[in-house]
Amino acid sequence: MDAEICPRWSVSVNLAQCNYHKLRPRTTIRGYLCTLALLSSCGKDMDSTQIPNSPPDNNSDWRFDLELRPPPGSSLVNNQLTDIHVPQSEPWRIRLPVPVAYEMIVTTYDGQRIDADIAFQPENSIPNRNLVLTYPHRVSEILVAPLPPNTYTIRVTPLDDTWPALETTNFIVQPGDGPRLKEVVLPEQFRKLEGIVRSLGRPDITYSNVTVQATGTETDLLSTTSVTDTDGAYSILLPDSTDTTFRLTANLPPTEDASWQFEQIIRVPTSEDRNKDIYLEETNTDSRGTVVIDIYGPGEDETLEAITNARVVLSAQMSTNMDSDGQSYTVVGRSNMEGRVESGNRTEIPVFQAVYDIIVETPAQSRFARHTEQLDLRDINDQSTMEIEIKVDQRTRVHGALSSLLDTREAFAEISFYPVNKDNHSVTVFSDQAGAYEAYVDAGDYLIKAESVEQPPAIITKSLTIPKRTPTVAVPTLLLEKTTPIPGRIIADGLPVEEISVSAFRTIGNTPIPWTRDTTGPDGNFILYLPESF
Repeated sequence: MDAEICPRWSVSVNLAQCNYHKLRPRTTIRGYLCTLALLSSCGKDMDSTQIPNSPPDNNSDWRFDLELRPPPGSSLVNNQLTDIHVPQSEPWRIRLPVPVAYEMIVTTYDGQRIDADIAFQPENSIPNRNLVLTYPHRVSEILVAPLPPNTYTIRVTPLDDTWPALETTNFIVQPGDGPRLKEVVLPEQFRKLEGIVRSLGRPDITYSNVTVQATGTETDLLSTTSVTDTDGAYSILLPDSTDTTFRLTANLPPTEDASWQFEQIIRVPTSEDRNKDIYLEETNTDSRGTVVIDIYGPGEDETLEAITNARVVLSAQMSTNMDSDGQSYTVVGRSNMEGRVESGNRTEIPVFQAVYDIIVETPAQSRFARHTEQLDLRDINDQSTMEIEIKVDQRTRVHGALSSLLDTREAFAEISFYPVNKDNHSVTVFSDQAGAYEAYVDAGDYLIKAESVEQPPAIITKSLTIPKRTPTVAVPTLLLEKTTPIPGRIIADGLPVEEISVSAFRTIGNTPIPWTRDTTGPDGNFILYLPESF
């Protein structure tokens, strides 16, 4: 089977039926121009005709998303091919889409070239594995951006912060010779947001030296930045994007003391300006203090064990009856080898009188679970440092064993737990010499994938639900299955390509699961292994 595979196109052919499909060279499929050639199993070329957009059902084929990563320094670029049908019975040949070279220029509306970072996000990509190609554009050099055929969203972030970011959609890259010229022009007018930063308690008082900025809630693109003068006035230009809501922030100059900050989601229509005054809360020295926080979990013999490298976030919120809800104070730290939280190289963390939400994010491979609680620090003062201990629970211990078809235990096999719900971490462990394993996993739905170390590998997959507040889950012995080798070859410009990493994914829920991978050799060949019962 020999086919040039393009993004957004899937082909499934039953080669036992010699004239099932008829192909026309240079056929346009879903907006992409592809050169196709199929040789039937009868040993003769098929006639020419159009391939239907929806491939026929064929139980002898698997459907996967492929991620192809060339080695550093290659003229090829990372690429993803989604919803690809992988044949079981025929050699599989992939012709990599040849990148189209674009000379990129970013200019203002009056033709002045500016420095900017340019990101290309393909429309067709594996969920939650966004393949973003980023290139720096500098006026002192010509930027050549190689782009595989696809439809892209372009996001431009000027390095000159007097210009906001820009987004443009539906940029179509079709196969063909290059280089081509693509000019991104910043518009003459942007949406404007302006107002005055005032005191919440006394609106007649304004604040100077406050940094104001807005971020698009959908695109994360930034506005310009404004620093208030003595009159407290600010004015920012919003990014040229489809965003209609923005996260507006106002920050006082950084100090070692705690101080309320401002953050609020505001709405700005796509073609309008808006006036918005910002109200900040004053904090006096009498309401400030420091805390020392230690993070522990249950160890052996009912002792406490220090938890290291946990990300700890403390946040206090203040609500008012005005249109200024969003006063906040946030501290982010990480626990050291003794379990003590450090923030800004300080273990005595500045806070002020408030009720805090605390979140402890433990490392993915830790046996200790994510933890949240409220911390009442309304009695804090500047006369002493308050010491706080946070105790977290263990994750659920999942244990079991692996066995082969010959009833022998599989030693040193890789067992991965992939979460179906994206909030959880994936966890990977290895079986011991007796084929036994254990892992510590958060509650939720998972796909277990176990793979032996020998070649060809034996593989098993199993769904698993871990209930909340369950200390231990025993998994019945996993019986590893023989796999079917799927040989393939990577071709670019008519030549085999070496050192291309080929990874096959299947998406379950919203999580892409890495199923099998290989790297091409000097002849461009690779082999993917899939369970026979898949």
